Amino acid sequence: MQNREKNMRNLMAGCSKVKITPPVGTPLDGNVRDRGCEGVHDDIYAKSLVLSDGEKEIAIVSCALCAIPKAMVEDVRKIVEKRCTIPKENILVCAFHTHSGPTTGAIFKEVNEDYLFSLPEKIALSICEAKQNIRKVEVKFGSGEENALPHNRRIKMKDGSLRMNWEDLSLDEIDAPAGPVDPEVGVVIIEELNGKPIATLINYTCHPAILAGDNFLVSEDYPSYTMRLIEKEKGGICLFTNGAAGNINHINIFDPDQRRGFYEAERLGTILGKKVLSIMGTAKPIPIEKLKMIREEIELPLRKIPISEIEKAKKLIEGKEVKKISMVDGLSDEVYAEQILTLSKIQEKSVLSEIQAISLGNIALASIPGELFVEYGLEIKKKSPFPHTFIIGYANDYVGYIPTSKAFEEGGYEVRTGIASKLDPGVGEFITKKALEILNKLKESSNES
Repeated sequence: MQNREKNMRNLMAGCSKVKITPPVGTPLDGNVRDRGCEGVHDDIYAKSLVLSDGEKEIAIVSCALCAIPKAMVEDVRKIVEKRCTIPKENILVCAFHTHSGPTTGAIFKEVNEDYLFSLPEKIALSICEAKQNIRKVEVKFGSGEENALPHNRRIKMKDGSLRMNWEDLSLDEIDAPAGPVDPEVGVVIIEELNGKPIATLINYTCHPAILAGDNFLVSEDYPSYTMRLIEKEKGGICLFTNGAAGNINHINIFDPDQRRGFYEAERLGTILGKKVLSIMGTAKPIPIEKLKMIREEIELPLRKIPISEIEKAKKLIEGKEVKKISMVDGLSDEVYAEQILTLSKIQEKSVLSEIQAISLGNIALASIPGELFVEYGLEIKKKSPFPHTFIIGYANDYVGYIPTSKAFEEGGYEVRTGIASKLDPGVGEFITKKALEILNKLKESSNES
C-alpha cells in the first residue's frame, strides 16, 4: 500500500500547445477543393501531454490535421528523442481528422512544401515544451454519452442499395442506418495536487467534417468549440482525440433543417463541450502505479486492383487533364480514376504500420493508424481486458479506411478503391485482433508491476 501511494505521488505531467496554422493559399485536406485556403477562421494547434512515473516518460500529441503520414511521425519522434530524450517508441502522434486543416501528403499530394517542412519541428516543440512544464499531478477520469453528434453515414435503402447520408435521399425510400454509432465521451483530467487543471484529454467518435469541400477557411471544426469551452471554464489545455470514426459523421438524415458550416460546428461542438463539463463534475481519481506502453509494427496487405478496373480508369481519363472541382462531399469519378492509376504503379504488396497501446491505471488507449469502422472500435472496447478502453484513430500513420467485411459486400464510399481506401478487405479483422492481443499483453504487464 505504501509503495502504491509512493508511486502515485511520483506521477508527473506537463502540457503545451503550439500553433500550426498554415498560411493563406495552403491546400486544405479531407475534401477535394479547386484552390487553397482563403483565410483562417480559427487557429489550429498541436497539443501535447507528457506523463512520467519517474522511470518511464510517455508523450501524446494531438494535432488539428486531417491525417499524419508515417514519415512525418518518424521525423517528430527523432527530433523529440534527440532534444528532450523521450524514447521514440513512447511517443504517440495523432491527428483528429479535421477536414479544414492543411494537406500533409497522406491523402492529397498537393501540399505547401515550405509549411510541411516546418511542421515536424512545431509538433516536436509542443512535446518538448510539455516536458519542460512537468509537475506532480493527480489523474481523474469520467465517461458518459452524447448522442447529438454521431450518425452512421452509411444508409440502407428499401431497394437493398447502400447510399451515403450526404446524398440527396428521399426519406420514404430509406430503410435504416447500416450500422451503429459510439456515443461514449471519455474524459481524462490531469490536475496539479492543489486541484488546478493542467490538461483535459477528450476521446469521442465523429468526423470533424461539418465544414466540408465548400469551406475555404482553416478550422479545427467542431472540436475547436468543445476545447475552447473546456479551456475557458476549467483552465489548462484541452486535447481532442478521435475514435473509430471511419463511418461516422454528424449528418442526421431525419432532420431536414440541419445545417452545415460554422453555425452547426459551433452548435454541436458546444453540446459536446457541455457534456464534457458535466462529466468532469463527477470524475473520480484513478490510481496509476506505473505507466505502461506497448508498440508493435504490423504489416497490412494492399488490395489487389483488377486489371478491368485499371483499364476502365485509363479510358476515363486518357489524354485528359483531371481538373480539381470542389465537392462538398465525396470524390468525382475522374479523381478516383487518377488515384487507381497511381495505386496500380505501386510495386509493394503491403504497407508497414503500427499499433500502440498505453495504460493509465485501469484506462487503456489503443492507437489505430487510420479510419477504423465503428463496429471494430466497439468490438475492441467490449473485449478489452481494461474496464475503460478508448480508440485513438488517425494515429502514428494514415493507411486510409479500415472497413468491415460486411461493408465491402455492401459497397459505398469508404470501400471504393482510392488513395484513402487501398487495403485488403481482411485488414479490419486483423487490426482488431491485433489490437486486442496488444491490450491483453499490456494488461498482463500491468498486473505484474
